[in-house]
Amino acid sequence: MNLEEMFASAKDFDQKALPLESWNPSYCGTMDLIIKADGTWVHEGSVIQRQPLIQLFSRILRREADGSYVLVTPAEKITIQVERAPFLVVDFEGGGDKPLFITTNIGDTFPLSKKHPIVLLAEYGFSENKEPQEIIPSVLIRKGIHALFNRAVYYRAIQSAVERKTEAGWQLGLISNNEFYALSSPSPSSQLL
Repeated sequence: MNLEEMFASAKDFDQKALPLESWNPSYCGTMDLIIKADGTWVHEGSVIQRQPLIQLFSRILRREADGSYVLVTPAEKITIQVERAPFLVVDFEGGGDKPLFITTNIGDTFPLSKKHPIVLLAEYGFSENKEPQEIIPSVLIRKGIHALFNRAVYYRAIQSAVERKTEAGWQLGLISNNEFYALSSPSPSSQLL
């Protein structure tokens, strides 16, 4: 299936309430589509410039139990490649006793909350041992789908962060509706800033 056929089969869905987890279509193979680490979508070597197409595909993107990413409709399922995480956090505003709103590179905005918390992901890189080389903060978009903080937003988040003693130790984090969301791994001391 080519990109235009996939677009045509998916464009009529209600974009706000897709039951992706309940769809179990036939597997149709692999599409030459890569979501690069910088958030660029590349199909057959060419960057996809049409933002509506990217937004549509972002709505039908699902992560499988084996860690692979697929575009899924009620009729078909196609594997694509994701270099790090499918989306990026490109802005945030608010916080404290009010909601902290997160904006992604695909134009979604939502409050940092228990439904959309910060999740610390382990990045293993090319290390042969099983220890992570880096812990990267992300925001959970939906089951298995995360948005990593882009570099500029991450540095802004660190500057806005507060230090809290949690059950696990001292952590840096952001406050949304008076709830703490950790940006860092726990540390035994309070010298994080």
